Amino acid sequence: QYATPIDLSASIAAGEEVDGTPPMSEQGDAVHKLDVVVAYRVGKSRVSHEIKADVQNVLNAQTTVYRYYDASRERIGTVP
Repeated sequence: QYATPIDLSASIAAGEEVDGTPPMSEQGDAVHKLDVVVAYRVGKSRVSHEIKADVQNVLNAQTTVYRYYDASRERIGTVP
């Protein structure tokens, strides 16, 4: 996934997020995530029922998928 870098020093001076250059030049890390789904389905002639358990991110991967400028802390924050 490519993203536009954030210019930290310009963002601190402006008090808001300022995009760096060139656009879409920063490549993020690969996202590795394991999701597990267990389902049980019962079907009759006119009715069917399904019970499902869905567990996402079983291995608790903390790969960054989004970056933003945090003005209150004057740093670049991340969303895993």
